[in-house]
Amino acid sequence: MIPVPEPLYAALFRSLSERESAETAADLASDPSVAESVRRHYRRIDIVAEGALRTSTALACQEGCSYCCHRWVMASPAEVFTVGEAILATRGAERRGFIERVHHNARRAREASAQGDLHRAPRCALLDDDDRCGAYEQRPSQCRRHHSTDLDACLSAYLDAFQAGQPFPSSRPYETVGAAAEAGLMQGLRQRGLETRRYELQSALSEYLEDAFGCVARFVAGKPSFRHAMAGPSPASCPEAA
Repeated sequence: MIPVPEPLYAALFRSLSERESAETAADLASDPSVAESVRRHYRRIDIVAEGALRTSTALACQEGCSYCCHRWVMASPAEVFTVGEAILATRGAERRGFIERVHHNARRAREASAQGDLHRAPRCALLDDDDRCGAYEQRPSQCRRHHSTDLDACLSAYLDAFQAGQPFPSSRPYETVGAAAEAGLMQGLRQRGLETRRYELQSALSEYLEDAFGCVARFVAGKPSFRHAMAGPSPASCPEAA
């Protein structure tokens, strides 16, 4: 494979993040549904990511492989709402199962935080019995960006929680697209005066499922969307690119 000059990656990041920032802001201005704007963003990025993979080392990721689904995931409120809508769109036992697991994991997250032991995250509440993501099309940016070209590295991190935060062998084109996409989404949300602080996914989902109206109302008003979810650093301290 011919090496790609570093300036080309920088140019790709800048071009894609600027495009997504403008597209997201335009969608938010024309469509009252924040979740639909996020879904449109995901659909655009999926097309670009597929193209990046054609110029990249093959990924080890396969359907049903869930080693990376035992990690803490941080997501913006808009992304949490998008996953929450996907859960509420299910019916019967499937919906009850999702909601029960989300609330269980939220309690685990609070307990782990209180004990200062965040090394091992619980199995993601969105996984089904076959280890497939029940909200795959709506999964947040951190999940979309995470990938590996080495299955053994994934297994090692799964077995040893202290390795979970270490970098994985990865595809530079795919990572650049993912980083630019997330940066563009956050910039577009900020242009509309909306919150981009990241929250721990399970605890934020739990709160959304209990009070979706209140969470969205605070978000639209430019206030912190969640009152009880575990919050990450303020946006000003979050780097836009990996």
